[in-house]
Amino acid sequence: MENENIEYKREWKDEFLSEICAFANTEGGRLYIGIADDGTVYGLKNVKRYLEVIPQKINYALHYIVPVKAIEKDGRHYIEISVPKASFPVDCYGSYYIRSGSATFMLTGPQLQSFLKKAHYSNWEDEIVTKASLDDLDKESFDLFRSNAAKSGRINSALQDSSLHEILESFGLMVDDRLTRAAVLLFAKNPAKFIPGAIVRAFQCRDGLLSYQEEYEGSLIRLGNSLVERLYREFLHARVSYQGVHRVETYQYPIDGIREAVMNALMHKNYSAGIPIQIRFDEEALTISNDSGLPFGWTEETLRATHASVPFNPKIAEVFYRAGYVETVGQGISRIFNSCKTYGTSDPSFSIFPTRFGITFKALYRIENNYSSLSETPHVKYGADATGINTSEKTREEIILGFITENPEITNRELSERTGIPRRTLDRVLLGMREKGVIRRVGSTRSARWVVVSNQ
Repeated sequence: MENENIEYKREWKDEFLSEICAFANTEGGRLYIGIADDGTVYGLKNVKRYLEVIPQKINYALHYIVPVKAIEKDGRHYIEISVPKASFPVDCYGSYYIRSGSATFMLTGPQLQSFLKKAHYSNWEDEIVTKASLDDLDKESFDLFRSNAAKSGRINSALQDSSLHEILESFGLMVDDRLTRAAVLLFAKNPAKFIPGAIVRAFQCRDGLLSYQEEYEGSLIRLGNSLVERLYREFLHARVSYQGVHRVETYQYPIDGIREAVMNALMHKNYSAGIPIQIRFDEEALTISNDSGLPFGWTEETLRATHASVPFNPKIAEVFYRAGYVETVGQGISRIFNSCKTYGTSDPSFSIFPTRFGITFKALYRIENNYSSLSETPHVKYGADATGINTSEKTREEIILGFITENPEITNRELSERTGIPRRTLDRVLLGMREKGVIRRVGSTRSARWVVVSNQ
């Protein structure tokens, strides 16, 4: 029989997503598709299709993963959707629902405010991970934490020399000698083994199509220490220029601002949602997004103004602070904006939803066919100086000169491949440089090499 925790539906309708949302926000429940209100099993004709479509719809609308399975009775198949009680507020396309008796209600006004305020102060990160033990933790992550904390000067010498167990207890990461979720996320060898979605997924798009992707796993201490450098190495290619004989590499984005945004995503992510942090690289934009809304009552104006630090995961934020990864005075957003201003890029923009947050950085220049061309901005940087040079013969000559200086034996074909400059364009630029006396070609065909006559 139907009750506050069970619902029967003869066939699937997308409007039932709100009931799944209500179950998650209340005490959990089960929704059966293919059964009438009186309990009669009518079954479904294409149950395999339902098993594919329904989980996708739930994940897209709710950002919440629930078990969906097919059950057979008397030769008829129906669907059971088991909805566990969520430890965080679940929304359905931005609206929140709860169960009261056997009815579903949408929360609005003071009821919604009370619900979100109460949910914000939940202690999800303090709950015990029953299947995790000290053997699942990564010793190198602890050594890395000790080293970084010592450099930051934010940990006393006694604690620095303490055992793994003592460090966990001092930060409230153990309860009755059992590991909390925060401990697993911070120090486990493979947090995703215990907490689904505890990974970072980075992907590159060209002309709107996926061209390359990577997933980064491991403890938050490890990710906080090396993720940004790995992203720059594996997804971004610096434009090369020269100041006299000095080689200068200029990336599309200010590394200080990106590092701050990545650290905020790692700290403030709602890990109970089971959705990875997503980092998207486009030709002229970089977006970092994760499942975590702003603190209760905050708006974009609050975020941009001077504000207090209100971490979504206080224990994780405290360890990040001790490790020197972040500050605690709510300066993250202002540091991001200042880094963009100093670097010469536009202010980043935000995508803010009740339980999701994204920040998008505008590139200093656009990537086209693996070749860097400057954008409209007049603030292109060459080392410490800012100039107004846009994509031009001058820019290509500087790039080519860099490769020739490094490898005088480089061929035209190799130059085209390394710089991304089309062969016909490359030959024309090289001819112009030779005519201006910047470079010359010496030696026989087999042993020919470039000689830099003048750096202009």
